[in-house]
Amino acid sequence: MMGKLYKAKAKLNLFLHVLGQYKDGFHELQSLVYFPNIYDELSFTKSNEQENSFLATGEFSTILPIWQENSIVKVVNFFQENFSLKEKIQVNLQKNLPLGGGIGGGSSNAAVSIIAMNDLFNLKLSSADMLKISTKFGSDVPVCLCQHHRGAVFAGKGELVDSVDIPELPILLINPKQPLLTKDVFFKYKETSPNYSAKIENINNFTDSNSLLSFLKNTKNDLTSASINLNKNIADILENLNTSGAILSRMSGSGSTCFAIYKSNQDLAIAEKKLKILYPNYWIAKG
Repeated sequence: MMGKLYKAKAKLNLFLHVLGQYKDGFHELQSLVYFPNIYDELSFTKSNEQENSFLATGEFSTILPIWQENSIVKVVNFFQENFSLKEKIQVNLQKNLPLGGGIGGGSSNAAVSIIAMNDLFNLKLSSADMLKISTKFGSDVPVCLCQHHRGAVFAGKGELVDSVDIPELPILLINPKQPLLTKDVFFKYKETSPNYSAKIENINNFTDSNSLLSFLKNTKNDLTSASINLNKNIADILENLNTSGAILSRMSGSGSTCFAIYKSNQDLAIAEKKLKILYPNYWIAKG
């Protein structure tokens, strides 16, 4: 029997600024995040078996890390050990989002797993409790707890998060199915002796797409050049998105996924058709 179904949405960095570097080597970041209706699907069920069980299906299920290193497994094990949960769990994952794509697939899976374990065992954890737990599983996991909203901002190492209202956007995602490791991108970024970005104060709710796009014109993704140095296909994708009728195109996170925002769903549909012909072997999704 399949349990409650959860959507683990993609995390798109509408902008990503690097503000500096901490003494421990981590970078200080600031980002505005959008959660499109593009997602993995997970279900969690209590089991009478002797061990936890995990089943993955979907386009990207065959290239998942071994289960012991999977973010979902780590969250389930954490809850069982720290909350003395005796019952075993069956997890089903429909893996639709590409790995190493800068859209937080594993982080979103972890965030949803925290929510699901709280629900399944009626632990009554507060949002603050779950946020504290989420910091144990990666820098992008805390912000992914906000995916029931359309948008969020995060700062610091990712632990400072707040929900933000963002209008629904006609948006297209393209990934060349060539993963990039975040650590490699930051290493390449540091090689360039970058000028750090200044912090943006008071990022408020956006009532319409015009106000959002006006704001985004003065932002960027500071990791774009470093990621292009590692994968030239990103530059090609961005060039073709720019000429596809998009209002704004950008890379998400540390890549290699790029996205474009369009004025209307009609413009989005036209661009999607053209780009699927241009990139028949790439992952392309709209939301």
